[in-house]
Amino acid sequence: MEAVSFQVPIDRGRMQAVSAALRDLLARHSVKKTDIDRSDRAVRRLLRNIVKYSYNGDKERKIDVRLQVEGKRFFIETEDGGAPATKELQTQMIEVKKMMDGISHQYRDGKNKWLIFKLISNDAKKKPAPRPRAKSVRKKSRLKTND
Repeated sequence: MEAVSFQVPIDRGRMQAVSAALRDLLARHSVKKTDIDRSDRAVRRLLRNIVKYSYNGDKERKIDVRLQVEGKRFFIETEDGGAPATKELQTQMIEVKKMMDGISHQYRDGKNKWLIFKLISNDAKKKPAPRPRAKSVRKKSRLKTND
């Protein structure tokens, strides 16, 4: 298990830092590029939605972000002290869910807690199975001799 945690306001520069950490973490675990790209898009969308809907666009309010790889799963957890998730925010999170394999939300103790995960696969190049060699068939010449 490996994890990276942040507590950051989500302006453009800090969004890049979260994205770079996500890509680095997943690359160290040899995750396929397509899974890395989808996870990156999902975390960006998740954070933008939190800023827009829970923090009413205030990019200076902080969000706790935790990125974690555990076995064949990649988790993104967030916690924010913004407004409870509205129906509109939950509708926007459907786009995040499409990029990932699961999403859940809780509002407890005045905080929104989002958890999204992706089943990941390694990009390790597998050697192709050796192709069976065709048996060479030699035709014996059968010369008939007339003696």
